[in-house]
Amino acid sequence: MTTKKRRASIGRLFFQAKRYVLTHRLPIIVGGSLFVSLFLWQYLTTGSRILEGDFDYYSQLYEAFRISVLKFHQFPLWNPWMSGGIPLLANPQFGLLSIQALLVVVFGAVYGLKLAYICYAIAGFWGMYALCRQPAVQAGKLRSLLVAGLWVCNGFFAGHSISHFTFSSFFLLPWLFYILMRWRQKNAWLQLVLLEAIIIFSSVHYAFLVINFAFVVSLAFMAIVTALRGSLTKKLVSSFAAFLLKAGAVTITLSAYRLYFAFDYTMHNPRPEALLLESRPGILTVFKAIFLPIGTLLDVPSGTQWGWGEYSMYIGLGAAVTCVIIILYLLRGLITRKRSAIKHYFDQVNPLTAGMLGLGLTGFALAIGDFGPFSPYHILRELPGFSDTRVSARWLSVTIFSIFVLLAAWKPWRKAINVLLAAAVLELFVSFGSPRLSGTNFISLPAKPFPAAYQTYDNSLHHDDFADSPLHSYYYSTSVNTGQVYSDDSIINTLNKVLNTTKCGANTNPKCGLVLSNNATVTYWSPNKLALKRTGPGAITLNMNTEKGWRINGSYPFAGQSQLNPAINFTIPGSDTATYELIYAPKASPSWLTWKLSK
Repeated sequence: MTTKKRRASIGRLFFQAKRYVLTHRLPIIVGGSLFVSLFLWQYLTTGSRILEGDFDYYSQLYEAFRISVLKFHQFPLWNPWMSGGIPLLANPQFGLLSIQALLVVVFGAVYGLKLAYICYAIAGFWGMYALCRQPAVQAGKLRSLLVAGLWVCNGFFAGHSISHFTFSSFFLLPWLFYILMRWRQKNAWLQLVLLEAIIIFSSVHYAFLVINFAFVVSLAFMAIVTALRGSLTKKLVSSFAAFLLKAGAVTITLSAYRLYFAFDYTMHNPRPEALLLESRPGILTVFKAIFLPIGTLLDVPSGTQWGWGEYSMYIGLGAAVTCVIIILYLLRGLITRKRSAIKHYFDQVNPLTAGMLGLGLTGFALAIGDFGPFSPYHILRELPGFSDTRVSARWLSVTIFSIFVLLAAWKPWRKAINVLLAAAVLELFVSFGSPRLSGTNFISLPAKPFPAAYQTYDNSLHHDDFADSPLHSYYYSTSVNTGQVYSDDSIINTLNKVLNTTKCGANTNPKCGLVLSNNATVTYWSPNKLALKRTGPGAITLNMNTEKGWRINGSYPFAGQSQLNPAINFTIPGSDTATYELIYAPKASPSWLTWKLSK
């Protein structure tokens, strides 16, 4: 082929591809992404205004990261601005290599997190669309778009919203099953590695546990159905096992440091038992959470332990009616013993739909809560990693995901079902989206320059009222280089322990010095490195938490202390040493994570 003909051929291919995208894909991609953006419009339009509560905590994590990197040019290992000082990189709710970290560097902690949440939501929308379009589901474009809309707009994400930022990884659940359906493709294992890496590097938290648990449970049901059909051959098992082993080995290799630090941190700092005690919601509450418009058209039930946002999994009245119609249709077929009445659906049952049915029932059983030693939720919390989880109703997230996939796979009464699902999407959009949320509950904090001098502050019991007292905000205090002596890290929960300490006059002083013993001065301060000069005899006591990763003049005096306990003073024994170099450099850290002091 001559050069001229080759160029003409390439030109035709490019033109055909461009025309295909413009006429088929681009309008759908733009329309779907715009739908999600409009649903989350309040995040786009509120800039650096912040929410009280948990979002303030997550904003603090990423503000600590941003300051450590951009202002001190240090690797974000330690967070001196929270709870008297706690690990940052090891915190399982912090994602250093993540979408949100990149956006935080560019747009700031608060607005960067808002944009990241929208990115995860858009990814989740298209993940559900792609899954519904798979041969195992065979949903049309319209049905797939409607189900994708239900997945993004349902009560689970609306109830938790950006306040539970780590839950944004739940949006990616459909992509896991999309890859699973395509596991025979050449690069499918790399896609699985990429997905798991995105989740792990974002946070090793609820979403990480629940998504992978859902994967395992679904595989078990899928394997059973495949075996009953006689299709579970040794060749199939060995090929699929090789796929999982290859993806798992690469994932663990890439994220080993992340998993190690997060596991070490959480295992040595378990939540207090009092925080894990919960009453079971019961079957009736679980049904209400899925199928009734609680909090919008109906009042919130009394007697629930958590706020209704923790229970809500509302799928919309149209989707609820669809579920009822399908169930009645199947029951009628069973009662009348007319096999043809249920043949339309059960003929389509395949490993994926069977896996979804099993996963949905499993999530429902877990959501009911701990009703005895043999209840699924009680057994689950005996497993490593799941022991510190709480709020059993959160497991309904996998139940509604399964419902959506099964609705996508339902073939009879296609037009009528599409109308009902469209009504559900519209209801959820109006009830939980931008038409109702104007962003007025976001708070503007004053802008101040970042001071070089570090100070500490006791915010007492007022974390959730920083509209009038900005320093009560974890994010704001970090942004002005002020550490919180009294605060509540959501992993180690230092809140109940700090009350028992005598730091800062039993939590009565509004401002506290870094050197409590008044026999040393701070000649250099940064998040991971400090330099002290002795000004008097005796032990030097700092207003900072001890942790085994602190190295003082080349040694690790707290190496045997695995638990981070604010009740233990950070004390350097008295000696003749005139200066001290303190570097937070855990022994497991590679050498390039440590530095010499550069003033």
